[in-house]
Amino acid sequence: MFHEILEILQKTDISVEQLIATLQILCNISPSQSQEERWATEKLVEIMQKPGLSIEQSLEAAQALYKCSALKSEEREQAAGKLKDLMQKLTVDKQ
Repeated sequence: MFHEILEILQKTDISVEQLIATLQILCNISPSQSQEERWATEKLVEIMQKPGLSIEQSLEAAQALYKCSALKSEEREQAAGKLKDLMQKLTVDKQ
């Protein structure tokens, strides 16, 4: 299954949203603390930090990372920080 997911991720025409969804599926089906789960988490961190994403894409990436990350992990802290930043940005933009 992991190799099939990797094939999907290597397609150049995959959207950010599809990539995030695929990585989240990989997290959900992988054993906890497995190599596959760690790899998917690393990829979600990379996406979340990518410049030029829309607020919606950033939000999706941060939510997926938060759900895929272990409790009290650095990745979960990063995701929580990003979610907080995005919420503040949305609040300021509405004013």
